Amino acid sequence: MAAPAAWALRLLVLAALVVAAPARAQPAAVAAGFDHNVHTRDVDVAGQPAIACVRCHALGRTGALVGRPDHAACYGACHGPPPARIARGATLAVAPEALRLCTTCHAEAELVAPRGRGPLAVGFPPYAPTDFALTLGHQRHAAVACGACHARTAPERGGGR
Repeated sequence: MAAPAAWALRLLVLAALVVAAPARAQPAAVAAGFDHNVHTRDVDVAGQPAIACVRCHALGRTGALVGRPDHAACYGACHGPPPARIARGATLAVAPEALRLCTTCHAEAELVAPRGRGPLAVGFPPYAPTDFALTLGHQRHAAVACGACHARTAPERGGGR
């Protein structure tokens, strides 16, 4: 009688461990987005000087923002060396500490999948809803025509302006 009871106890313990084990989350299918306010806070907390808009954003002839920041805007002096190019069919090895930076623009699901052709898609702009409080405040920003600050460019892979 002791053997079946011990077996049942082991089975019960195993079932409890399976239920208690955290489920592995699926990689996100969309980019996390970029929040200018959080970035500014992190720069301030680190005791670094404020970052001018043109450090990351290109301006057109009229002074309007054009396109979107690329790897050169994030990596280098700010966030270290850019990711290495990898062969088609290979899987990108992203260190956990770098994943947060990469998922600002790229979906984690695309980062962990074997590489296809061309660049990774960028859902743009993946800004947080609070971003428009940058200098105008939300009400004033909503009252300004988009073209006053943002130049319209051709849509790129992944959507965008």
